[in-house]
Amino acid sequence: MALSNAIKNQISLWYKSLSTYIDGFIPRIAQRQMISEVAKTLSGEQGCHLVIEAPTGVGKILSYLIAGIAISRANSKHLVISTANIALQDQILHKDLPLLAKIIPDLRFIAIFGRRRYLCPHNLTAICAADQPQIDLMFLLQQEIAVTSQQERTVCQQLHADFIAGHWDGVEIIIKQR
Repeated sequence: MALSNAIKNQISLWYKSLSTYIDGFIPRIAQRQMISEVAKTLSGEQGCHLVIEAPTGVGKILSYLIAGIAISRANSKHLVISTANIALQDQILHKDLPLLAKIIPDLRFIAIFGRRRYLCPHNLTAICAADQPQIDLMFLLQQEIAVTSQQERTVCQQLHADFIAGHWDGVEIIIKQR
């Protein structure tokens, strides 16, 4: 699908609207180029791969969200953003998408977290192995694993067994008592 003038105008309007909601927002050439390249790539004009590298704070997320939402709407498809970085997930879900919802009419979004969302298998394995006679060397080279009680270790060992067996979806709430 080629980028129509309507899609280009929509992207431009949404981008310009950011200044209404972000104090001190200054449109930048590099950011406009990012939006353009993402739009071209997602529309199929530029092939199927795009790599964007830039320092923190330049607006990469807003760039790919604005272009991605415009293209996905034009194609009547859902846009899926996937990242294993929890801080980035939180930023997208709680900051960037709510901001864009003020600009983009009828923007709806949901978050779907997979089984690894709340679990670091590496650290859980280390906690479970911490009282074993032989701990894997890579755990010894990492930061010290501290478990406050045998009760906590027992809970972690049960979670580990459930995770390995595929019986745990990765979400567990443990309320520690003083």
